[in-house]
Amino acid sequence: VAMSAPTWREATNAVCRYARVLSDAADVRQETVDDRYYLIIGSSVPVKRFVADFLVATFSLVLQLHYASGQPEHREVWFMHPQPRDTRMYEAVFGGSKLVFSAPFNGYNGPAARLDRRLETANPSLHDVLREHSERVLAELAPDDSLVARVATDILLSMREGRASAELTASRLAMSRSTLARQLAADGTTYKELLQQTRYRTAIHHLRYSPQTTEDIAFL
Repeated sequence: VAMSAPTWREATNAVCRYARVLSDAADVRQETVDDRYYLIIGSSVPVKRFVADFLVATFSLVLQLHYASGQPEHREVWFMHPQPRDTRMYEAVFGGSKLVFSAPFNGYNGPAARLDRRLETANPSLHDVLREHSERVLAELAPDDSLVARVATDILLSMREGRASAELTASRLAMSRSTLARQLAADGTTYKELLQQTRYRTAIHHLRYSPQTTEDIAFL
């Protein structure tokens, strides 16, 4: 799916969304801080060092397929584990990228401006077909279509857009705010409670993986 995306931004969005198709434990996120993007390759369960290295190296291979030059310029590869005595294998796998060990997370970062660069492997029509198929697979893996689940998903999307509100979520779910409140009450919760839970999970994720400061995370 990622390789057929029009731009690197859409490719990484696809990776973040469909990573769970490959593994239920996959937790891949992308953050943009100032003029840098951060692709965070995480897991909901602890993984050994060699597994983390394998995941980061696999993504590097995808990058090489996307770029004719092999590796995008000004890219850093981050590893949470300390620097090994011999880094020759890392240098061979990750080309000219800067290697950063003892980092806050496993993944990559680079200039945010490159996110909108068109990929040489772009195929918009194929991308649409593959996304449709991936959505079906994702739905089968996570069949929870309850109102609570749909509201929680919409809250997360709205938070990324910087405008979470009960009115917006109700509108997206094609109902009034009062109807939304009544149906959530029937399920034993409220929009405010779901918003607080989502903010809490997002803050925990950022504290574990994001390069943002504690002060920045407090304003999420």
